[in-house]
Amino acid sequence: MNDKTNKAVQPGRRIRRFLLATVFLLLTVLVAVAVAATNAEVMGFVVYRVLQRTIKTVEVRDVRLGSLAYSFPSSWTAGNVRVTVLSKGKLAGLFIARMEIKDAFCLLAYGKKMTVSLRGVQAAYDQLKVSGASCDTDLNRSPGGVLYQGRFFLEQVSSDPLRVSEVKVEFAGDKRSVKLSNMAAVVYGGRLSGRAHAVFNIPADYDVNVMLQEVDTGELERALGGFFRELSGKLSGRLHVAGTGEFIDVFDTSWTMPSGGAVSAELLASITRYIPDSAQKKRIDALIRSGGKLAVESFLFTLKNDSPEQLSGQISIKSREANLELNVDHETKVDARIDSLLQALRAIFK
Repeated sequence: MNDKTNKAVQPGRRIRRFLLATVFLLLTVLVAVAVAATNAEVMGFVVYRVLQRTIKTVEVRDVRLGSLAYSFPSSWTAGNVRVTVLSKGKLAGLFIARMEIKDAFCLLAYGKKMTVSLRGVQAAYDQLKVSGASCDTDLNRSPGGVLYQGRFFLEQVSSDPLRVSEVKVEFAGDKRSVKLSNMAAVVYGGRLSGRAHAVFNIPADYDVNVMLQEVDTGELERALGGFFRELSGKLSGRLHVAGTGEFIDVFDTSWTMPSGGAVSAELLASITRYIPDSAQKKRIDALIRSGGKLAVESFLFTLKNDSPEQLSGQISIKSREANLELNVDHETKVDARIDSLLQALRAIFK
């Protein structure tokens, strides 16, 4: 009888031991997760390993979290985050004063939202420096992957000799494409606005529209030199560029000085052939020889590509000083595609 009782009891003991072992294992896992979730050093190492495995374009060297706070079930707030990466043989540093992640587990289910907020961001890479940046991003899981949308603000961006401030951009996209909208910034005393769209094919497709309003040509001259030495006044304009990879399919730009200003007579030398022999032409020829500038009440310059090998546009000038009103259509054929020509235009800004 005792033998039968012992045999009946043994399976019950095995089940209890199994349950106890399972509970102990779960507690161990929960403790480990709790340590990782609340310990800044451990979480920094976890983030470091995740970035190493997921980011292939740069080498992640170091990730450090100054502080970490955890809220159940899947929210974290980190302070004084420092990330160091190596890109093209140069180190890049990223500092985030405050990083807040809310509802991270929501990415495990469709239709729910995870949010990431960054404050007090600074970054430096070679000559590029970013300061006073912030970003708010919503992430949603869908059958096609993770969707994201949000906005960011950059107080100051500089890459000698360029500098931009008060940059505001809204963005949305997924692994296949990204859209930038409501772009705004302060640029050399004027304002920049625009939008852009890119599709990450191989090669990528892109479409960019940028507008500038009342930019100070004096500040542009001090920063960039080149072409801007030939102008004085407030410059406004637009640029539309679209294409695939390194090729440009659409190039369309126009520039004007709505409030008037001055134009280098040397810049006008190429169109003096359209002016008949007159006092006006003699005045411009004298300015060309002296290196002077011609005061204008209005100025318009346009340029677009009619084909990969042809550019056309218009130059319009009105000057009371020279008693001159000129509208000239111009057309230029180039030996190479407009793409190569644009690469060569970098020389303008030296």
